[in-house]
Amino acid sequence: MAELIHELTSHLTSMDGIAYHVWVLGERQADGSWQGWIEFHPPGSAGVLTTERLTTQVSRGALYYWAGRLEVEYFENALRRAAPVQLDYAPTPPGSSDPTDTSSSTRTRSHARPGY
Repeated sequence: MAELIHELTSHLTSMDGIAYHVWVLGERQADGSWQGWIEFHPPGSAGVLTTERLTTQVSRGALYYWAGRLEVEYFENALRRAAPVQLDYAPTPPGSSDPTDTSSSTRTRSHARPGY
């Protein structure tokens, strides 16, 4: 199951004017390493864009460290390469008004993209 690792504190606006919520997600692999990728969520829409795997780190902590040091330019370039994806969860940003909602911390992906 994928986990939310980091959320960009401000929106990222694409060249066509869409403001995206930006999430870095990670998933533990069978060997204990963690893969990381970025999802771009347009407010009020299910049209989520996602990158392919961008990194593999030795631990969740290492992935958290990597994600927290990404610059805005990295996210801008990743958005240009991102592709639409069908998610099997309803995107809910961290800190949603429902304290029982765990969809922002644990999620699964139902897509099959190269690199996953």
